[in-house]
Amino acid sequence: MMKAKYTSPRNSTDSSLNSSLKQAEEALQAEHNKLLSLMTAMEYTVTIQDKEYNIIYQNEASRIASGGDHLGEKCYRAYEGREKVCDGCPVEEAFKDGKSHTAERMVVTPSGEVTFWENTANPVRDSAGKTVSCLELAWDITERKRAEEKNRIILATALDGFFVVGLDARLLEVNASYCKMVGYTREELLKMSLADIEAIETPEENAQHIEKVAAQGYDFFETQHQRKDGKIIDVEVSANYIDVEGGQIVVFVRNITERKRAEEKNRIILATALDGFFVVGLDARLLEVNASYCKMVGYTREELLKMSLADIEAIETPEENAQHIEKVAAQGYDFFETQHQRKDGKIIDVEVSVNYIDVEGGQIVTFVRNITEHKLAEQALIESEGKYRTLVENIPQKIFFKDKDSVYISCNSNYAEDLQLKPAEISGHTDYDFYPRDLAEKYRADDKRVFESGNTERIEERYIEHGQERIVETFKAPFIDESGKTVGVLGIFHDITKQKETERQSHEREIAEVRAQELGMSQQRLINAQECLRKDIASQLHGTVQSRLILLGHKIAELEAKARSKRMTKELADVRQRLEELQNEHIRSISHRLFPSILRLGIATGLESLIDEYSAKLPVDLRVSKKLRDREQANRKLIPDNVKLALYRIAEEALTNISKHTPAANNIVVKLSLSDSRILRLTVRDDGPGSNTTSPSTGIGLLLISDYAAVAGGSCTIKSIPGKGTRITAVLPLVGLETGQ
Repeated sequence: MMKAKYTSPRNSTDSSLNSSLKQAEEALQAEHNKLLSLMTAMEYTVTIQDKEYNIIYQNEASRIASGGDHLGEKCYRAYEGREKVCDGCPVEEAFKDGKSHTAERMVVTPSGEVTFWENTANPVRDSAGKTVSCLELAWDITERKRAEEKNRIILATALDGFFVVGLDARLLEVNASYCKMVGYTREELLKMSLADIEAIETPEENAQHIEKVAAQGYDFFETQHQRKDGKIIDVEVSANYIDVEGGQIVVFVRNITERKRAEEKNRIILATALDGFFVVGLDARLLEVNASYCKMVGYTREELLKMSLADIEAIETPEENAQHIEKVAAQGYDFFETQHQRKDGKIIDVEVSVNYIDVEGGQIVTFVRNITEHKLAEQALIESEGKYRTLVENIPQKIFFKDKDSVYISCNSNYAEDLQLKPAEISGHTDYDFYPRDLAEKYRADDKRVFESGNTERIEERYIEHGQERIVETFKAPFIDESGKTVGVLGIFHDITKQKETERQSHEREIAEVRAQELGMSQQRLINAQECLRKDIASQLHGTVQSRLILLGHKIAELEAKARSKRMTKELADVRQRLEELQNEHIRSISHRLFPSILRLGIATGLESLIDEYSAKLPVDLRVSKKLRDREQANRKLIPDNVKLALYRIAEEALTNISKHTPAANNIVVKLSLSDSRILRLTVRDDGPGSNTTSPSTGIGLLLISDYAAVAGGSCTIKSIPGKGTRITAVLPLVGLETGQ
């Protein structure tokens, strides 16, 4: 019999406890290894630092980024070569308050490359909750920073205006395009709020609008902004809310002033068009109507804007109207015939072209043409086949009929003649027999679409006539038999090649006119720049140069008084005298010719001074009307400076031209007058030999005369007759153009 082995209860408990401890240690070690493996495998750098900023752990990414193992080294010395903790160090802040901190840093690598890092420091606590070390994670955000800088540059140089506004309506950022748009500098705008530029909404409405954008996240609308010069511009605004720094609104602004003007122009065109026009909403209510349609149906505009399609539509029921509107909204357009009821109860036949536009919830733009008389004529043609055939054969348009398979049934002679065939030779054939394959397939696709939809279509397309390509306007409609069944397609078209060419030439003329205007503005800027330069040089001569010459003269006079010999005194006196002659006879004369400051006393006084300069070599007679003298004497600012300067330059160039080319002239008259219509007329006439010149297109002087007149908003003509002299006439408005215009 076996005896049971005795085991002490205490030994059993210790063994079990040791086993549990061992398992716990193994599990803890496994978790530790797992954590180390995880930190080692991380792509961003991981370091652990003690409270003295010594590195006590460093993962592989950190070693690669810092160029080696830095365990035991000071963090700031190992990574940035510093002797003290970096400014704004997140680890330092984490040790101070026991919270996590994040900071961005710029680091220059040994190779000179600039990189950016985002560092996050997290405190590590012992079992008592005391911070004993700090875990620092670092991400390389260089690419992100470069992308942010790229976006900043894009926004700064965007053609559209851009600004950022806070929830308090203050402007926080703005790009150059918006500065140019409103005429303020960036510094000025950053001191302003929306209320300073918004021309429609009040400050209270601005605040409500900002709340709306912050709530729904975005908005897209039109408004008006006020420029620094007081002008109002129409703008299209796209606003988006971003949840940063307490909330901001990012705004893109586009100047649509020209577009709004074009819309107003189109509105006027539509209002005065011969065809009827109206806009209807998806609820069938009339939203806009022109005078032609009012006249067509006998209602006033106010009456029609209170009505719906059901009140004027004589064929479709309200339900069919709604279905038709849905169809147009889906396919985008339609072209059909129907009947409308006038206010006096009469029914008229109308041809309707409709297009869907996706604005304000969807609208249908409708053009209506009264075809009642056309319908009556059509009925008469049906009743009389002979008259109908005569009409078909003699109208200038080309007409054809095709069956449901696009096989020709018949056509008129005008159409057959284009193909150099007889109508009977076309019947039974298809477009493939007469046209290039691509054109034939296009024609057949149009036929199929009209046949299947049952709608009439207007098409502009290519066409071959006598072997030459033309452009035609084609109307295709379903051909319906007596039973109401669609059995084919009716087509009628006419040549619009000349019309298209005229449109092209008109467009080119418009472009040429714009370029001519641009050249004219460039001419004005050049003249203005030239006058500014002359004025500046004259000012320098009259001021700096003349002052220095006076000082030099005084200095010479002092030397003259101290001279030890009569010979030296005489020579210095001679030099001083020549210096005074240079100053009085040349410098002042050049300064005056560069910019005639005497014009501030009036154009009459300025011209008198000019005539005095030429009187020694030319027999000039100046005649300024008493009316002009009296008015200018009473009001020195009667004539703008740029107009006075233009008149002076024109007279100056004319007299210079005479002195060079007609010195033998015996009678030269300069005449200036002011008409009742506030027009200044300057005439320079001589009795020299004359020439065949009839315009200022030859000679630099004559061209300058024309340029000066144009800059002041006027014109210039030159009439020269051989043997009878030359007459130059400049006509300028009293107001003239603004200098910067």
